[in-house]
Amino acid sequence: MNQMADDDRWAEGAKDDALPLGDMCRELDELTAREVQLELENAELRQALIGLEAARANYFDFYELAPVGFLTIDERGTILQANIRAATLLGVSLGRLITQPVAGFVCESDRAPFARYCRRIFDTATLQSCEVRMRQENGRRVWMLVEASAVRDAGGQPVLNLALSDIGERKEAEALMREKYELQAQLTKIAATVPGVICSFRLRPDGTSCMPYASAALEQLYGLRPEDVVDDSAPIFARIHPGDVGYVSETVAASASTLTAWRAEYRVIHPTKGERWIEGHSMPQREADGSILWHGFLSDVTERKRMEVAPRDSERLYRAIGETIDYGVRVCAPDGRNIYASESFLKLVGMTQAQCSDFGWSSLLHPDDAERTLARWMECVKRGSLWDVEHRFRGADGNWHHILARGVPVRNERGEITHWAGINLDIGRLKRVEQSLRDSEADLQLAQAVARTGSWRLDLVRNELHWS
Repeated sequence: MNQMADDDRWAEGAKDDALPLGDMCRELDELTAREVQLELENAELRQALIGLEAARANYFDFYELAPVGFLTIDERGTILQANIRAATLLGVSLGRLITQPVAGFVCESDRAPFARYCRRIFDTATLQSCEVRMRQENGRRVWMLVEASAVRDAGGQPVLNLALSDIGERKEAEALMREKYELQAQLTKIAATVPGVICSFRLRPDGTSCMPYASAALEQLYGLRPEDVVDDSAPIFARIHPGDVGYVSETVAASASTLTAWRAEYRVIHPTKGERWIEGHSMPQREADGSILWHGFLSDVTERKRMEVAPRDSERLYRAIGETIDYGVRVCAPDGRNIYASESFLKLVGMTQAQCSDFGWSSLLHPDDAERTLARWMECVKRGSLWDVEHRFRGADGNWHHILARGVPVRNERGEITHWAGINLDIGRLKRVEQSLRDSEADLQLAQAVARTGSWRLDLVRNELHWS
């Protein structure tokens, strides 16, 4: 009974506490709106989480897979954090890199400068860079460009973030460039002392040409500065003598087609020196673009050309003079072998120069003169004395011709015999006059004997009279 009474009272109380219907609708709307708001906030949180995961992935890609090595070190130089690239650059695994002193990877000669560099960044908190040699675990040395900045970690402690870049190839290129510049400087010094032009000549596939390099002496040979022909060699060809420009072009084309050495002698017209002789030597090589590049040397050989012409002129002069002598001149080697005989003598005996050479001339000596002549000639060669002998040669006409041969040794500044020079004189007329006189004297003596008469001769020096 009591329980039933209590239930009735609770039901009546609940009726008294019940909200009005309008209030209940408003609360229901608020709950619905709150639920929608929470759903939106939840969606935003999910999007933020997705973005955070993407950012974390991007950070991993940027930090861990970056082409640059990243290290974080504390003030003691201990490595706190590193990426994969840093481990690769230093030649160790990533796990072994953490907690290691960074100085252990720096070459001993660079450790002190590197320590000062790190201390300076801690003190100034500025971004700075340096180049340092680092040693990998296998002992290989690598040039690194280090860029560092000072920051504070989550606990507020100062740390350095280091970015490492391998600059080994750049250093090698710089070394090669320095070597190139040093060699070029040496070449320039050498070229300045050489009496000629050291140069390069390039023939392009389109037929144009240039001189990429020429020493300063180009102005002495052509009256042109090296910069005048560095892009176009037309000024060079304009200075070549009109009679030689075709020849030079042909020799260049032949060398280019066969890739064989180029050599040429040609004339140029210098604006102040006039006509000059130039000699050129160079070796060609084919380049990747099809051009032909020659490296070589040009020199002024004008004086040599003049000296070459002068002996030829002198030789022609002396030969002409020699031919005015009846049987000309002859030249022999130091050992007595004949090396030249005048045309007039060769015509006399009917020999060629080759047949007369060495001792071939002796085959035409008169049998009574041959042994005596050769013996006296070899004795003369042995003693280096003057040569003076009369002998007879059988001529092309079949007759015996009397010749007086005379010669002298030609000596150098050391007194050594370099040649024998001599002449062949026709004494046939003299011999005929002598024979005529002998014949006349014999006839006179015969006439006196028949007539029983004589002749007399007065010696004025001795004041004596001689009868015959």
